[in-house]
Amino acid sequence: MSAKRWLVALIVLAGIAAAAGASAASPKPIVVSDADALRSALAKAKPGTRVIAQPGTYDVSATVSVPDGVTLEGGGVMQGAVLPRGFQPGTETTIVALPELTGDVVTLGNGASLRRLSVADAEGRDGNAVGVLSRRIGDSVSASIVECEVVQPNFAAGNSDGPTGGGIEVFTRNLQGPAGPPPETDASLSLSLERSIVRTPNDGRAVFAINSASRARIALDLSHNVIAGTLDVAGGISRGDAVTDAAITLVSAGNLYAPPAESQNGWTITGGATPPFAFGGPGASHNHVRVDSTGDRIEGVPGGILASGARRFSANIGPSSDNAVELRLTGLTLSTMESDFVLAGARSESFDPAVKPEFGPGDRNTLTVLVRNSTGSGQRANVYANVLGPMQPMNFGTGNRLAFVGTPAEFAESNVGIVPPPPAKFFTARRNT
Repeated sequence: MSAKRWLVALIVLAGIAAAAGASAASPKPIVVSDADALRSALAKAKPGTRVIAQPGTYDVSATVSVPDGVTLEGGGVMQGAVLPRGFQPGTETTIVALPELTGDVVTLGNGASLRRLSVADAEGRDGNAVGVLSRRIGDSVSASIVECEVVQPNFAAGNSDGPTGGGIEVFTRNLQGPAGPPPETDASLSLSLERSIVRTPNDGRAVFAINSASRARIALDLSHNVIAGTLDVAGGISRGDAVTDAAITLVSAGNLYAPPAESQNGWTITGGATPPFAFGGPGASHNHVRVDSTGDRIEGVPGGILASGARRFSANIGPSSDNAVELRLTGLTLSTMESDFVLAGARSESFDPAVKPEFGPGDRNTLTVLVRNSTGSGQRANVYANVLGPMQPMNFGTGNRLAFVGTPAEFAESNVGIVPPPPAKFFTARRNT
């Protein structure tokens, strides 16, 4: 054989080997057109597989679990330039929960992705629409949602396994509270949400992230979404077992937060808290939340941002101490009906001593806030406090602190329409770039 033919043969063999390698690295996509085929495809999908659900409605009676490394992709063509406006008619792929479904409608494994489809929960059901959940102690789950629409018609609530009535939940679990298995400590979760729409028309949580296990970590990256419901973030919430040293970081850029008017707040951000229903036991301590917001809008809701280092809902559960929240708000636009900010170092829900005795939130909780180049709603009932709730100093706790970075003059020069602004006593004069 001539040298030229040898060279051609080698090139052909190399091409065949490369194609075989590519085929091994990227399994062939699986195309489905009904709910049974979707369930079967996900059950056998290997990491790297794309399961493509053609346009149509997929009624499901059991959780759609997207395995590790698998992409579930619909046929939807998302409209809108900067922010999404919804799918082009006729292109929608919609997963619809049937009333008998138990648990979350869709869950995402490590490396899993949801793209170009809708998920709609059933009215009256007890669960969430999309879940990114820890599965065991020390688990790691990183997932993404791109150009999707999530609809949750139910109101926010909770049961022994955790919160319900949510659009997208990111949750390190403590199933059944103290009566169940151990908390899933040391778990790490992350979610990237991009150019998607989350709707909760009946005051559900649109996006919420909660650690109910110690030393857990959650990272959220939200970019250019329409969040038509409350954003709810809690660094640690005890559920019968103490939660300590857990943390959440949220990076939010270019999002529109526009909850329905029935909602109370656009954002609810808490460092450490007790649950709003009684499990008993200790509170949550030494937990941390950091929020970096750039170019976001919060519109059409009574309250803009409700944030506190710690929050205690009941005297039956222990106080929460040494929690911290940092808010860095750059280019934020607020258009609210009642208040732009209700901010406190710590908070306890003891606002009516005639109904129940006052109780303190805990000690040494902090909320640190930096606001730059932002626009408020004008005169509103803004609240700034080291401690909210109790009226008697004996119930204030010690060391709870709200602190604005910088000086009153810097705040006034950088921001407009935030009225009233924070009182001078809350400024630290410390610059934070």
